[in-house]
Amino acid sequence: MPSPASSRTLISLPTVGHDENGLESVHDLERHTVTFVMRPDHYADRLRSSGSSRFEPAGDTRTRRIVEGEVVVRVPLVGKTVEGAIVSGLRDHLAGEVAIVEGLLADL
Repeated sequence: MPSPASSRTLISLPTVGHDENGLESVHDLERHTVTFVMRPDHYADRLRSSGSSRFEPAGDTRTRRIVEGEVVVRVPLVGKTVEGAIVSGLRDHLAGEVAIVEGLLADL
């Protein structure tokens, strides 16, 4: 998944992102949780992110996904700004998944 363009611009990196090869996750089906570590494609010495997701009932027919994590960008002067851009992009990505999952469930 590519990171937001603003994060690439701010730290002048050709590529900031990860793919399936850079995502390590452990799924605990009994607890309805996933823990993960994302390993960036480039600049692993400057970028780190990890976290967890858990799923819990939100009424009779809905599920709530709670995602918690940490994003660290070690770039002087702009690291916190880049972290914010990455988190914003992840929020947008996760929000976009809702419609996809709802569509899949509607076809069942």
